[in-house]
Amino acid sequence: MKNKWLVILLTLALFAISAPAWAQDPNLSNLRSTKPLFNPQAGKYLTSNILPILKDEVLVDSPGNKIPDETIEKIYDQCKSRMPSKFTPDSLEYYCSCSAAATSASMSMSELKELQKREDWKLGNPAFEKYVHNVVMECIDVPVDDMEYMSCIMNRGNDWRVERIPLYCKCLSSSLKNYATKNAEAEMMLEWGSPGKRYSSPLEALFSSSTYNYNKTEFSKNCIGHYKDKDPLGRY
Repeated sequence: MKNKWLVILLTLALFAISAPAWAQDPNLSNLRSTKPLFNPQAGKYLTSNILPILKDEVLVDSPGNKIPDETIEKIYDQCKSRMPSKFTPDSLEYYCSCSAAATSASMSMSELKELQKREDWKLGNPAFEKYVHNVVMECIDVPVDDMEYMSCIMNRGNDWRVERIPLYCKCLSSSLKNYATKNAEAEMMLEWGSPGKRYSSPLEALFSSSTYNYNKTEFSKNCIGHYKDKDPLGRY
């Protein structure tokens, strides 16, 4: 009997020694109760890097209320620091260069200082509305064209009857680019001000606009009519 208990004790001792580190650590023993290391929702409301908010910079008054070149360079560098959702490398480069130049040309230092707080990006704030009108709208054409083209090309749910997908997608993206350059300002501002909604940037608000997406569907129908395969029996 003694030998039997000795064998059991030795077996348990060997198991404890060979057990993985997480099993021996009392703080990690119940993995099911721990939170995931990566939470996709954690960054949902972070300020977008394409907004000219320089968190680590102390902006001071400048001669003539002009934004210094070094500040514009920091805005450009921050814009290029990471790839926002839906952007392509080319559209990000275009938007960052265009928006930095437009900010320098049309915004004052006092207006830029006012836009350093995310809560000041709201309807009724003249600095915010001026930025959307003079900067975002001036630089929106190429990003919309690129984003919608790539989204269309990568869409596995495209109508199977479309025989020339690249041409169809170019038709759709060009239609949306032309539409956005004329109508995007009103749509993104209305969506931005919707109660209970919060977006990382005015561009994200545009792509979430029901009016924008309705017109996207209508443009899609029109473009499909030009590029879908014709049924020889006339069924479609």
